[in-house]
Amino acid sequence: MSRAISSCGTLGYLENDTNWIQCAQFFKQVNDWFDVFNVRVPRSDSRRRTHAFALALDEQNRILN
Repeated sequence: MSRAISSCGTLGYLENDTNWIQCAQFFKQVNDWFDVFNVRVPRSDSRRRTHAFALALDEQNRILN
């Protein structure tokens, strides 16, 4: 979702006075939060935010703060 909003904003499909940058950042943050909390396996792939909580604590705390 955040990439789609960013792409549309960059290509000029969204009005210049809208806050599409903040909106895209918000959706990315929410997605990252779900990645941290919605983990079922210790290490699913190379994305550190999707590791089980505390296996990549520095990255996960950065996202949550």
